[in-house]
Amino acid sequence: MKLSVYCAGLLALASVAFAEQNGGIVREGEYWVEKVAGSTSALGVEVLQVYVRGKVTLQGSSDDRISYVITRRVRARDIESARRTFSTQLLRVSRNAATTILLLDEPPLSQVQVEVTLSAPSAIRHSMVNTRSGDVEVVGMRGTVQAESGDGGVFADRLQSAFHCRTAGGRIKLGRIDGPVRCITGGGGIQAWRLGNESWLETGAGEIIVDQVLGPLHASSGAGNVFVTKAGSTVVARTLGGVIRVLDARGAVEADNAGGGIQINAAKDVRLEAVAGPIRLFGVSGELKASTAIGNILAELMGGRLLDSYLATGSGDITVLIPSNLAVRIQAFHEAGTRPVNVMSEFPEIRVVPGGAVGNSRLIASGDLNGGGPLLRIAASGGTVYLRRQK
Repeated sequence: MKLSVYCAGLLALASVAFAEQNGGIVREGEYWVEKVAGSTSALGVEVLQVYVRGKVTLQGSSDDRISYVITRRVRARDIESARRTFSTQLLRVSRNAATTILLLDEPPLSQVQVEVTLSAPSAIRHSMVNTRSGDVEVVGMRGTVQAESGDGGVFADRLQSAFHCRTAGGRIKLGRIDGPVRCITGGGGIQAWRLGNESWLETGAGEIIVDQVLGPLHASSGAGNVFVTKAGSTVVARTLGGVIRVLDARGAVEADNAGGGIQINAAKDVRLEAVAGPIRLFGVSGELKASTAIGNILAELMGGRLLDSYLATGSGDITVLIPSNLAVRIQAFHEAGTRPVNVMSEFPEIRVVPGGAVGNSRLIASGDLNGGGPLLRIAASGGTVYLRRQK
């Protein structure tokens, strides 16, 4: 949305050249530096909007004012040249009903480096920070927050409501976020420590690392790894290259990998598909649907609830570790292919059935363990199917 829209109908407007405000210009190494500080009342403010080019830090506080410190740096021949450059930029702090807007106007192709640090009441209902270039850091806000950066990174921590962020290519780092999260980066990685609600994380090329998420998680990467340590609900993970690994999920896991492997260490239901990579399942139960075009499959079943399940590989071995007390019906098939499929079983109840056929598949082994139960269908086009007792 154009900035002019937000400036319409202003009740108060302050436009002051930086060189005329408090503070002075000092030399710091190769830069001339100027700092400007100010504040405005936050009584009745429900929305805070910030538009700048540069790094922005927003810190929640218990005060009833919005305070800011703006630091600007520029390379110039002398102090007068620096002063003229600074004077081309205008700071606008405006109030429109319950909305406060902080806007830094500057000419195109400006060489000034800007850092803005704000302190605002944490109870503000909605905060929006937009920078065309630079990092965004938001900490300690109780209302919803929206952060956007043209090419910088985004850091957020101790937020109690919804958080939305977008950056064209920077890294996103999230601490504790209690509300729903929706974050997108064009090429950077995403790292999250504790997400308390449903979360959507998307990157065009980087990896996604989530330590803990209490609500459903949707994670998508164009070419990076996806690692989830602990999930309190469902997980949907996708990547075009890399590894997907979920260590502990209390809900179902759905994963799709076009260029790497998938590993699930604990889950109740899984739906997994890999194009070129292995699949490894540990401590899984419920409905298991896992297939890979090229790669081995290892599945360690739990002794509890199991539903009808399916394991398939187009090229590779399949190993299933089965608890001795699990009631299950096993059927192994040789799918269409020129390579032979061997079956090696540690269970005498599993019988090899030469020449059997079901549809377009040839049944090569079947049997009921502990009286039979849900059907575990195993399909391979080559390699070996191992049916082993869980130690």
